[in-house]
Amino acid sequence: MEVRLYALLVIYNRACEDSPSVMQLAASPEARAVIVDNSTEPNRNAAFCAARGFGYISMGGNLGLVKAYNRGLAFLKAHTDATHAVLLDDDTTLPDNFREEMTAAVERHGESDVFLPRVYDEKGLLSPCRIEGLRVSRVDDPSELTRETLTGINSGMTVALSLFTDYAYDEGYFLDYIDHAFLRDMKKRDVLFTVTRLTLRQRFAANARGARKAARIRFRIFKKDFRRFCGPSFKGRLTAEAVIMRRRIRVWLSR
Repeated sequence: MEVRLYALLVIYNRACEDSPSVMQLAASPEARAVIVDNSTEPNRNAAFCAARGFGYISMGGNLGLVKAYNRGLAFLKAHTDATHAVLLDDDTTLPDNFREEMTAAVERHGESDVFLPRVYDEKGLLSPCRIEGLRVSRVDDPSELTRETLTGINSGMTVALSLFTDYAYDEGYFLDYIDHAFLRDMKKRDVLFTVTRLTLRQRFAANARGARKAARIRFRIFKKDFRRFCGPSFKGRLTAEAVIMRRRIRVWLSR
């Protein structure tokens, strides 16, 4: 099977010209991409994408990352010849050889349907990471992980579109933990994962100075999403409230 990668990138209140990920894609004549725009402010992103041959979807406001992914994946299936989608945040820095190396990884590991690069942020290795029960934590090296303990973040994750024939992201989520919920679901379906040697760089707004207001807004979103991830069981509810309380204290201390 010929591997055809398309980037699926969700952007929020940002011009495409200000996104490192979008500009890297735009600089490559071979890049194929669909931009899903969750913005609540006017911009010229539709014109930018049209000029570069990128697909463009306006969500008409911020409907959340999950609905944006589902719309983007449906577009890829209906309007392109894509075999795999590369999920990207708008502030991820890709290596110049990302498309070639990820294509080669997919070709080498044709039995896998989910491919995870190594993503670093300001604190070190961010993804892949460990999940034990409902707790997600960092590791020093992905080789520490088993299939049961492996999880990771969305950005850079490459997924076979065939997975979405009878599956969609859970739209009960808005933003947080959708990556871990997705990988948990894929484990239940016995989907195979591959951790690649590709390295990406991620810069989160929450890690930047002057982000206190954004952190408080994100906390409100996190509470709902994390409660959904933990589930309705007694243990799940107890875990959710304990984690939420710790995060509430951190947000309060940051004022």
